[in-house]
Amino acid sequence: MTLDDIDITNLLWTDQYLWSSVQQESERSLTGGLIVQEGAKQYGQPITLTNSWLPKSAIEALKLKEAQPALEMALTLDDGTTHAVIFNRSQGAGVEARPVFPSTNAPSDWQYETTIRLLTIEPAQP
Repeated sequence: MTLDDIDITNLLWTDQYLWSSVQQESERSLTGGLIVQEGAKQYGQPITLTNSWLPKSAIEALKLKEAQPALEMALTLDDGTTHAVIFNRSQGAGVEARPVFPSTNAPSDWQYETTIRLLTIEPAQP
């Protein structure tokens, strides 16, 4: 799996099946009838990648990308599927990383427990 040119192998898409591609709104009319409106969502699926470790060098590259507002990136999954994405900052940082073993002077291959939050910005290509 890659995010642009950054190797993020072994991260899991933990909320892949928690999103619905149909939005529904309902309300009651003045007479008590139910009014339901539905429509297909065009984009905006959250992609939360976690449950793996990444080296410090990958974390630093991800944080450089995260510092750029509205940066469009290509996420390529292990099966070859590609999504156009931006960082999802609606619930905090787009990239969170904690060292697996604390160190005051971690080398570039030091491992970090990582969570990456993204949003799709266009429908996935078949």
